[in-house]
Amino acid sequence: MSALTAAPNLPLTLFDDDATASSLTALRAGKPFIIDFWTTRCERCPACLDKLDAIAKTLGDKVVFAAICLDDPDFAQELVDEHDWDHITHGGMDLETKEKAKAAWGFSSVPHLVVIGADGATLSSGSALKATAASVEEALAGKENAPAPVAAAPVFSLADDDF
Repeated sequence: MSALTAAPNLPLTLFDDDATASSLTALRAGKPFIIDFWTTRCERCPACLDKLDAIAKTLGDKVVFAAICLDDPDFAQELVDEHDWDHITHGGMDLETKEKAKAAWGFSSVPHLVVIGADGATLSSGSALKATAASVEEALAGKENAPAPVAAAPVFSLADDDF
């Protein structure tokens, strides 16, 4: 499986006490990186975040996990505070950055999982619904049966209100 070009370094705001400004590259910190994009309106997203947190716990410190909310940051923070998603770094993006993420990884629905190698290359991008610790490890290892990377990303409108 061939990797895509380098993942974009998009800005985000962390859901911490200080609403710290950060970026995807800063979070990755030279390690393999798993990003789950989600929204507060997505009914399937909390279950995927439960599963992602369990995967993060299993894989430990060798991989960085982030859950990036693409809509209401205040409500997202409430949801994060209500759940035990302690093995994931949580943050949000503004509308312009959301559109850049959607274009970079070719997604139009959530939950959407992106696997980025330690070198910053996107290894796979697809639905988070079927993610398992084994599938994440296979994507990181470049295995043939891992989810294929997105070859070309469509262009999205800023008027996209679906998520």
